Amino acid sequence: MGSVWLAEDRLLARLVAIKWIAHAEPGERARARFAREARAAARLQHENVVSVYRYGEAAGRPYLVAEYIRGESLEQLAKPVPWERALELGVSLARGLAAAHRHGIVHRDLKPSNAILSDEGAVKLVDFGLAYFEHEHESSVAPSPRTSGTPAYMAPEVRRGEIATRRSDVYQLGGILYELATGNAPIFATSGQETPTADIAIETGESRAGPGRDPLGVPALASRLPRE
Repeated sequence: MGSVWLAEDRLLARLVAIKWIAHAEPGERARARFAREARAAARLQHENVVSVYRYGEAAGRPYLVAEYIRGESLEQLAKPVPWERALELGVSLARGLAAAHRHGIVHRDLKPSNAILSDEGAVKLVDFGLAYFEHEHESSVAPSPRTSGTPAYMAPEVRRGEIATRRSDVYQLGGILYELATGNAPIFATSGQETPTADIAIETGESRAGPGRDPLGVPALASRLPRE
C-alpha cells in the first residue's frame, strides 16, 4: 500500500518517518484508507502508539509524517522471550490498544510486525491502515469491518466473515503474546475460497514451547494485562 522513508525535519531538528501511497495515481479507496490511518493515529496521544505529526498531499499523492522510532519490530525480536519480558511487552501493547478502543478505533491488523520496540525499551503500535472507527462502520467510505487483516492472527469470527470488534483485536493481541512466549506464530490455512466471507480453516499446529516455558506462567501473565 505505501512506502516509508526516513527524513529530517530541519525546522525542529528531528528525524521523522514519511509514508506515501505507493501508487502514482491512488484511487478513492486507497486515499480514504490512508486518511483513516492518519486520523486514527493522530487521535491517539499515547506513549504506546506511534505519533502522527502531519497529513497532506504532494504531487497528487497523500502522505503522512510520523514519529521515527529507532528500534526493531516484535517480528524481528529473537524469540521466545522470558515470561517476564513477554509480560512487560504485553502490558504495553494492551495499554496502547485500550487507548485506541477508548476512542472507538478497532485496529484489525495487530501482529508482531505492527509493534515496534524502540532502543529505549518502549513498544508502540503502528500501521492503522486497516483500522476503522466504530461509529463509521456502516459508512460507504469506511473499510469493510469484515474479513481483513493477516490470517495468522485473525480472530475466528472474522475468519467466518463476521464484523471485527474490539474483542477481535484482543484475540490478535493474544496471538502476539503466544508468539513471544513460545517462539511460534499461530498457524492458519485458508480453505481456498476467495470470497470476503469465505470460511478459513484453522490448523492448530503442535505447540513447540522451548525448555523452561512453564505453562503455569500463562495465568499469571494474563492476570496482569489491563482490562477495560
